[in-house]
Amino acid sequence: MRSLLWLFLDILLRRRGPQDLPASPALAGAVVLGCFATTAIYSAYANPEGRWFVRTAADLLATGLFLAGLLLAAGRLPRFLQSFTAMNGTSLLLTIPALSLLAIAQTGWAPLQLPLTLAFYMLIVASLFVTEHILRETLECPRLLSIPLTVANLLLSLAVAQWFDQPTAAS
Repeated sequence: MRSLLWLFLDILLRRRGPQDLPASPALAGAVVLGCFATTAIYSAYANPEGRWFVRTAADLLATGLFLAGLLLAAGRLPRFLQSFTAMNGTSLLLTIPALSLLAIAQTGWAPLQLPLTLAFYMLIVASLFVTEHILRETLECPRLLSIPLTVANLLLSLAVAQWFDQPTAAS
């Protein structure tokens, strides 16, 4: 277990890639469940009135389909399990400090707002760097391609969030 944590940390630090993970459905399932749980907690805490449960599931599904489509187009579909595990494992590691930042920010203490906001944006940038690394390693493509694909993945995630955070019409 500890070696897997170090492996995800190495991927997060861009020292290793998704190809270093075992292609294990059990590991992928555990990581996706962990990612779902932490992301759902974050979403529920950040937007209690939103449809956070469905939003989290839709975001994971959209990310998985986006990755599968890229791998299918590149003829590398067998790498899906490792890549999806890497994306969700690193997301899980980045969501944990984001939860802490959100909890502290909810206190409303004004002197902390700017540093917390900066730290949160740094986590977003770190997530983009890690996603780019995973896509580049998985697809074996140049940065010139992996960077726009990373931006497309982010835009897809933001579109899902926007869709599910829309106010629903009263019945």
